Amino acid sequence: HGTRAELTNCSIESCGAMDGGAIYVGDRASLTLTNSTIAHCRADLGGAISLSGGSKATLLNSRITSCSSKTHGGAVNMQDVYSESAGILSSLYQEGASLTLINSKIAHCHAGATGGALAADTHTTVGGQPNSITVIDSSIIGCSATAGGGALTVSRSSLAALVDSRISNCSSLGEGGAVFARSTS
Repeated sequence: HGTRAELTNCSIESCGAMDGGAIYVGDRASLTLTNSTIAHCRADLGGAISLSGGSKATLLNSRITSCSSKTHGGAVNMQDVYSESAGILSSLYQEGASLTLINSKIAHCHAGATGGALAADTHTTVGGQPNSITVIDSSIIGCSATAGGGALTVSRSSLAALVDSRISNCSSLGEGGAVFARSTS
């Protein structure tokens, strides 16, 4: 619970990785990004940021632009960490990952599969809390996904809440030009 990264008035540009093109937050770590920008980053999962293992990220007055992932979460991808035994998935962490956007903007991001801007998938069936996304006074503009959720995808038992926020000009070649919510994979 103790590892924290706090970035204020920072710019991260043109970075790439397999998981989290700019930033990877895992194993119960936390990230606070304030008055900062992530742009032109790319990854297989989470074009700008990837969260897993009970991690938490808060973006305050920040921007993510023109990032992409080959699969899920053009800007941010959230996944749980689990084990499987006898066909039952068990969470390795009691809490899911959480993302909070406040007065922030995600624009022109793309996912090769789901969640042009944001994607949350909770695989576990036993022992864990779902991944959660909270978007407050923020906007998602011009994002796209190939399979579903031009702006946002929430899968299985993941949770999402948007309050006083705006989604515009997002698209998907599959389901949900703006939001794709599904209970199975």
